[in-house]
Amino acid sequence: MYYILGLTQKEIAEQLDIGRSSVVRFLQEAREEGIVQFHIQSKTDHARKSDLEAKLVMQYKLKDAVVVKRHQGYSFETTIANDLNSILPFQGSVGLSWGRTMYSVGQFMHLCEPRPQLKLVQLCGSAGTKENEIPASALIQTWAYAIDAKPFFLPAPMIVESKEIRDILLKDETIKNSYQG
Repeated sequence: MYYILGLTQKEIAEQLDIGRSSVVRFLQEAREEGIVQFHIQSKTDHARKSDLEAKLVMQYKLKDAVVVKRHQGYSFETTIANDLNSILPFQGSVGLSWGRTMYSVGQFMHLCEPRPQLKLVQLCGSAGTKENEIPASALIQTWAYAIDAKPFFLPAPMIVESKEIRDILLKDETIKNSYQG
């Protein structure tokens, strides 16, 4: 009567000559016993290739995998952002790499819930000439701004000429703060 016919709890109570609280109790019991079940389906469910995801998880012993279909109407970035919203922690630290895909996903991270207690740590320093396309710090800023997280930047080159230079950089307080974030 409630779910199929769309009657209100009050209408059901009147029709069955019982109290409204009894109707509420019966509806709750029906959910608890599995008589009434809910299935929520979103557009992003159709955007994923679950068979390929399962194969990747099995073959490479992953915890999870997301494979998005190439299909007009599905946004790769939206699908990934929605998935990240369910697994991204609300506190602690998360390291982010670098690249066009990560930057593109960052443009849609505003779809996620805010995470003011989360630290986003830049894992890759400057990438040299490729910095003209997408600066590594821009990626961290984009993600941090979108989800209200705290950014930690790595103000150093990604590749250095020697171990001595690496050791000197690792002694720098700003760099220490980044990787100890």
